[in-house]
Amino acid sequence: MSPLPENTLIGMCNPLLDIQTTVEKSFLDKWGLKENDAILCDDKHNDMFTELTRDFSVEYIPGGAAQNSLRVAQWILNNPNRTVFFGAVGKDQYGELLASKAKEAGVNVQYQVNETVKTGTCAALINGTHRSLCAHLAAANTFTQDHLQKEENQKIIEQAKYFYVTGFFITVCPPAILQLASHSAEFNKTFTLNLSAPFISQFFFDKLSEIIPLVDVLFGNEDEAAAFAKANGWETTCVKEVALKAAALPKKSSKPRLVVFTQGPEPVIVVEGDKVTEFPVTRLEKEEIVDTNGAGDAFVGGFLSQFIQGKGIEASVTCGSYAAQEIIKKHGCTVPSNEPTRPMNRYGSEDHKNLFYSPQLGASPSPFTPTYSLPTFPQFSTPYSSSFSKSNPFETPIKHLKSRPSQQNLGDWTNGNSSIDQSPYVLQTKIYIPEPPKKGFGEKEKYNYIGRILGPSGSTAQMIENQFNVTLLIRGAGSVRGLKSEEEEKKRKKKEPHLNEPLHVLLIARHNNKQKCEEILDKAAEKIESLLVPVHDDLKKEQLVRHAIMTGSYEPRTGKKYYGDRKRQSEEEKKYDSVMEKILVTISTGAASIAVLAVLFTVPSLYNTINEVHDQVLDGVSVFRVETDSAWTEMMDIQVTVTPPTKPRVNPFNSRVSMQSVFRSDKF
Repeated sequence: MSPLPENTLIGMCNPLLDIQTTVEKSFLDKWGLKENDAILCDDKHNDMFTELTRDFSVEYIPGGAAQNSLRVAQWILNNPNRTVFFGAVGKDQYGELLASKAKEAGVNVQYQVNETVKTGTCAALINGTHRSLCAHLAAANTFTQDHLQKEENQKIIEQAKYFYVTGFFITVCPPAILQLASHSAEFNKTFTLNLSAPFISQFFFDKLSEIIPLVDVLFGNEDEAAAFAKANGWETTCVKEVALKAAALPKKSSKPRLVVFTQGPEPVIVVEGDKVTEFPVTRLEKEEIVDTNGAGDAFVGGFLSQFIQGKGIEASVTCGSYAAQEIIKKHGCTVPSNEPTRPMNRYGSEDHKNLFYSPQLGASPSPFTPTYSLPTFPQFSTPYSSSFSKSNPFETPIKHLKSRPSQQNLGDWTNGNSSIDQSPYVLQTKIYIPEPPKKGFGEKEKYNYIGRILGPSGSTAQMIENQFNVTLLIRGAGSVRGLKSEEEEKKRKKKEPHLNEPLHVLLIARHNNKQKCEEILDKAAEKIESLLVPVHDDLKKEQLVRHAIMTGSYEPRTGKKYYGDRKRQSEEEKKYDSVMEKILVTISTGAASIAVLAVLFTVPSLYNTINEVHDQVLDGVSVFRVETDSAWTEMMDIQVTVTPPTKPRVNPFNSRVSMQSVFRSDKF
């Protein structure tokens, strides 16, 4: 089978940088998000992105549904530039990152660059085996149809035989979708569409209805199928029935519509015309499922990788399921990477470098990688062991070169495909982690070399990657945590053979020039070696300060600073803190003693003063009573003196009886 021409498949969607992290169900509820759902963010979600980057350990992964699918297709095809991607990004670091990752995967990206709007992002929130997506389109939302009208893009469109667009793009530029779909129908090409998410059918059904008559292949999952049925007014949620009705919708060309609906672990439903076929899906073990984010994109990528080669429906579905299962075993939509085959030991034994040339930058071939006829060169070798059945029609991968062929022979090897010549050399090396130094009597000192290399939240490793333009990975025994049982560990070792090796750092360098690639790798390796020293130097203090700042425990103290947790303080700092604690305790004890003595001396004095005041009050009251009685007696005498002669002249206060009679009179 001859290789596919370049630009055979065009994809168009929103290129987004995924901000991925693990969250609790309560976080989804807080921001009104659902598991296994995808939405466009609104104003209320702006603070959510701020909270994610501030309070969570996030990972930035190149994303965008169609772009993911094309990356997966390229991994399986193992031949660069068979696919092209259209979308809009900002003129910023995120946009450059998306472009580099897509090109690295072999996708020919033709971005429309917006200089005033930042690159779009998508919150990929993982909760167990479920995921929720909330996209902030930003620059992706600014794509315009005139980008397709450019002369160079018109040539690409004319070359293409297949087109793939996601429903997400309906919210951005429907005219661009209709242009590709109409071109496909006019020249008898194949136009494919993905329903993408339930909200597309719920809120953008009018635009979707304009495109459906031009769709040759329709993708979706069970939730999207239910939403599509409801929008059409079909009173059914049966996936088979919805697929049959969708296939029977009006179509402009005579080509029968193919409908492919996935159902997670349940069989894939395929309808061609009025024929329904179910394709079972191999279920993965629970511990094998790492992240379902991107599984649907991977299925489409795997499906299209076979479909555009003219393979049958069964082969396409099988490959789609295989791709989805491979992606589910990893975080994000990440294609499997090649593991190194020979170590580079920098601690006494002979150094080894593993060099191979690959149009896929070291991507591990899949069992669906097509076979190409290649001339025999003595320098050919393959770092992959053949683990597939001889009856597998997808068995033979493209061979890799141990050393690059001469320029004059390159054109023969690539069958005239000059694009492969642009792929870089890939050099890999392993640096084994040394044993910790001994303190005496055979006891090993506890020292975290890996923590020193990685730094807080991987900051030191990221700095090394950026400085030397390499990829840094921790591999070997002990590099994977959370294995709960020996059985689980054995399964993991079968899937990841590097776990049977000693703990080591894997460095990968890529460059078009072999000598430059070696220089990059050597410099990066020297940097790693310089870190494998058990000392508390400035780098260690810097890492501890960064860790303390990230955890909120950093605070200056009388010229001293806490560098993270107490366990990680130096001996001098611990002694200093111990002395300060003793001083504080002594001062506090002395102050408390003085306070107790002051109380003991003050209480008797207060008691005497209170008694004196009490006696003075009683004496004053007694004097007041005498003076009051005397005054009242004088007043009554005066009253008797002036009383008329008809009344008896008696002072009521001088007689007990009279006083009683007076009191009785008062009661009337």
